[in-house]
Amino acid sequence: MLDLEVVPERSLGNEQWEFALGMPLAQAISILQKHCRIIKNVQVLYSEQTPLSHDLILNLTQDGIKLLFDATNQRLKVIEVYDLSKVKLKYCGVHFNSQAIAPTIEQIDQSFGATHPGVYNAAEQLFHLNFRGLSFSFQLDSWNEAPKYEVRINVLVSQLKKGSLVVEMITLHMEQSEVMFYVCLEHGLMLLCDDNKRCVTE
Repeated sequence: MLDLEVVPERSLGNEQWEFALGMPLAQAISILQKHCRIIKNVQVLYSEQTPLSHDLILNLTQDGIKLLFDATNQRLKVIEVYDLSKVKLKYCGVHFNSQAIAPTIEQIDQSFGATHPGVYNAAEQLFHLNFRGLSFSFQLDSWNEAPKYEVRINVLVSQLKKGSLVVEMITLHMEQSEVMFYVCLEHGLMLLCDDNKRCVTE
């Protein structure tokens, strides 16, 4: 069983080798060839019909790890740990996943700080927790078992004039994003603005 160090937004590896985000496909294959006695049963997954439209994947089936490479530039963009029972993982030198330690979704979330809520794949019954360049998958029987995320929203309402109209400007602050829209009830007008402040009328 592989014993690997997780470096968020950077790499997964040990003292002998590491899979680093941005590394070329050829370099990853070279590592696999050099350590073929340790890393076995590697699958190469790609689309024969549209090879440039889908990621090229090196699936380390024995270790429960997938390396996803961009189809165009063939550089590593995501490291997915889809079976935590097949690999030992540590962070800052301390194991958070091993045969003796089975982390929960909440523990992984708190340790690395997911930038987005997890995604449940009903067909595969997998809950995916995504970070920048790193993904963990958990087997769940239903969406009801998945953790529920609370989104904190701050609402700011103010008045301003747009041409001859006085409208209400409502700004929603949702964690690190901001959504603005304008409402004029008197004229039945709504102006929706995106992050680039481009507006459309409804």
